[in-house]
Parts: sequence; structure tokens; C-alpha cells
Amino acid sequence: MFTGIIETTGQIREIIPKGSNLSFWIGSTISPELRIDQSLSHNGACLTIEEIRDSMHRVTVIEEKGRLH
Repeated sequence: MFTGIIETTGQIREIIPKGSNLSFWIGSTISPELRIDQSLSHNGACLTIEEIRDSMHRVTVIEEKGRLH
């Protein structure tokens, strides 16, 4: 469970399909402060920073397979 403090909000700038996964470029004032391989909560989901460019960062959401109902 995420128990941190919300520092800022971001805006999805681009969505890139990669097979069954999706990469998101997110623009945020905090993006320039981030580091590659850093983990950051995005709307409650902890995602790894993969790339940083200008005032944006990229993360990938991986499809969950074999989910039990």
C-alpha cells in the first residue's frame, strides 16, 4: 500500500503499445528530478522510471497474466 505524500500530478503525453504492454510518457514538474531505475507511485501503482527527457519520464505497464478471479 502506498503511504507516501503526493508531491505533484502529471499528464500522460504519449502512449506507446509494446505487444501486450503499454509505455507511457508522463509530463510532470518532478520528472527532471527523477533517476532511471527509480520506483515511483503513479496513481497507486509503483512503476520504474525507464527514461527521462525534458520535463517527461517514461514508464511501462506490463499486462498481468494468469490472474485468479
